[in-house]
Formats: sequence, C-alpha cells, structure tokens
Amino acid sequence: MFKAIRADVVNKQKELTEEKWMKSEKSVHRFQILPRTHGSALFQRGITQALSIVTLGSPRMEQLIESAEGEESKRYIHHYSGLPYSFGQTGRVGTPSRREIGHGALAEKALIPVIPNSGKFSLHN
Repeated sequence: MFKAIRADVVNKQKELTEEKWMKSEKSVHRFQILPRTHGSALFQRGITQALSIVTLGSPRMEQLIESAEGEESKRYIHHYSGLPYSFGQTGRVGTPSRREIGHGALAEKALIPVIPNSGKFSLHN
C-alpha cells in the first residue's frame, strides 16, 4: 500500500491527505471482551488499538477536585494511559504524560453527553 501511495505522490503529484487516509482505513469494534468488568470494548483502526474498560462505583467514589474556585465532585473519571513507545517517544513508564492527560480530557469531553445523569453511581473508565 505504501509503495502505491509513494508512486502516486512522486509520479502523479497526488498527495494523500488525512481525510483520504481515514476513509481508506477500516475500523473494527469488539464489545464485552473482558468477562468480569461492567463493560469493555476493543477499538482498532489500522495498527492503532484502544482497549476501554468501564467499572461502576458507588456515589461515594466520586472524585473530589479542589481548585481556586472551590471544591467540586466528578462522578465520571476517564483514565487514559499508554506506554511512551506506543506514541513513538522515549520516557519513563508510570506517571501520565501531558499527551495522555490531554487525550484523556478530550475523550472525557466527548463521552460526557452520553453518560446518564443519574446520581446513583460513579463511572470509571
């Protein structure tokens, strides 16, 4: 595939944009792959894979956030982690990097609208 793309770029002056690339990649989704969790899914597009695991907790497990504006609680918590080499970087394994924190915040922002507004549980992803 890459040889064909390179030939198009060199010979025909055609450029592969991200939009065209995303249309050419098939995505695969598998749900409930881990039997002992409340929910799990595997998403794959090309060589990139993401395993998402959801657990439910009691309302007492909400995250308490203290800031200059005061205290607030958060009932949906999205943990995003990946090894540095999976992003083409070097570094220590263990603490989340700025990239992981940013990606987790984006994923959380995208999922908030579909999470039920019931106060009966907290959700950890």
